[in-house]
Amino acid sequence: MDLNQLSFTRRAFRSESIIYSGYMFGHNAVKFRGGGLFELSKIDRDTVVVNPSDGIIDLSRVPENTEVSFASFEYPNQEIKILIAYGPNINSTSRAPCFTSILKDSIRLLSPNINKDGPGARVGISIKRSKYNIWAFGGYPGVGGTGSIPGRYFFFFNGTSNNWIDKTDLAINENIPNLVYHTMSNINDEYLIVIGGGTYNSQGILVDKPFDKVYKFDLNKETWSTTSLVNCPKNTKIGHTTTMVNGSLIVIGGTDNQQESKLNIYPDIISIDPSTLKCTNINIKYDSGASANIKSAFHAANYIDNYLLINSGMREPDYDNQQILIDTSTWTRKFKFKNIDLMPTPDSNSPNNKPISNTNTIIYSVVGVVLFLTLASFLYYFFIIRKQKKRDLNNIQISNGQVNNQEPDVKWVRSDSKIIRLDNEEVFSFDDKATASKNIEADRDADLRQLNILNFVYKNDNFSNQGRVNNKIQEFPETFTNATLLSKENIAEENTLTS
Repeated sequence: MDLNQLSFTRRAFRSESIIYSGYMFGHNAVKFRGGGLFELSKIDRDTVVVNPSDGIIDLSRVPENTEVSFASFEYPNQEIKILIAYGPNINSTSRAPCFTSILKDSIRLLSPNINKDGPGARVGISIKRSKYNIWAFGGYPGVGGTGSIPGRYFFFFNGTSNNWIDKTDLAINENIPNLVYHTMSNINDEYLIVIGGGTYNSQGILVDKPFDKVYKFDLNKETWSTTSLVNCPKNTKIGHTTTMVNGSLIVIGGTDNQQESKLNIYPDIISIDPSTLKCTNINIKYDSGASANIKSAFHAANYIDNYLLINSGMREPDYDNQQILIDTSTWTRKFKFKNIDLMPTPDSNSPNNKPISNTNTIIYSVVGVVLFLTLASFLYYFFIIRKQKKRDLNNIQISNGQVNNQEPDVKWVRSDSKIIRLDNEEVFSFDDKATASKNIEADRDADLRQLNILNFVYKNDNFSNQGRVNNKIQEFPETFTNATLLSKENIAEENTLTS
């Protein structure tokens, strides 16, 4: 995957959302820079209000909307709580700030230093808060972003001193790679855990990075370590989400790092125990019992009231582009959350994975027998009756006689008992012409060979200018071909074959 691309045909930039003070605010990224949309919902007990009139977000403060990350933040001493948005401002001609405070009627950031000497503008970065500090890890600065320094990828904003500190050397000393489109989670303000993502080369091409390792940063000791995941797949996973649910890290979806047109979106949802780092696959089902195959990448995910809410991103199948609701108490996909009703997907009531009752078993058995007998009858006709017709052709006796009027451009070979229509479509007798069957290519070739032996053709001439009906057998010395059989221009009005 080329990280220098600024527009895509298949994948999208990464979406993100946050739940803050009873509101869910999200940025739905799209396939080109600067085209994303923001959504705000108020979640209050049993109701969800979309775009409430008392919204808390000042959209004029939100940074350029290509990829936007969010972090709640609290300054020490002053106990001032704010909501920070980070937008990379890629390809911007101005040095617009990447970090802004976006709440209405809230103070601006206490110091402009938050936009000085930090990570600058990057895509695929992770921003996470710990107590009164902000941590930024990874990301790709090579798309025209301002203020970003290649080779530096781990930064710490000290809320007390109001300045950024470059901590990249701590990562380099422990061989912690610079990652993009990974996730970073805060575990009880004790350590940060980085999951998934990929590295990139000097040309900005994403390089494989196995998913079976995590990188942990001890917030108290400020040390990095690498630990293997247990029973996790090793495929590269980028564009996934990691959400804390009841003490476990829930990793949803993601994709590999192949070319955009060949991206493989993963359907798995994995639970990781932060203490043991053991992975467990979660099988999501519908209420019907059918398996819910959820394939999503570069999406956003949040946890509230026992539900995982998955929004935006890439989806497969494409029609499943609505919000995905997962009840984590039963791990089932739902189509109702509070007062929100969604359209069930076509596979939600699929019988493929439902238990089959005894009654259904009997019905399916009867239907199976009927289908078997029908197929057997067809095969008998095809192999036995058709073989008999070929035998009759070998002993054909040409005779004159009246034939029921047919279409004027139909050519025939005829015997006392059979009429064989040679228009490359049908063969039938006097008795079965009402149920004529289609000819296969081998049958048509055999008919042509028989015609070339006989050198006879019959033509019903009821369309002649004289208005007379002339049913007779005519003999031609020429060899018959498919063109001869199909084109009525090959037959003159005198019923002779033209050259």
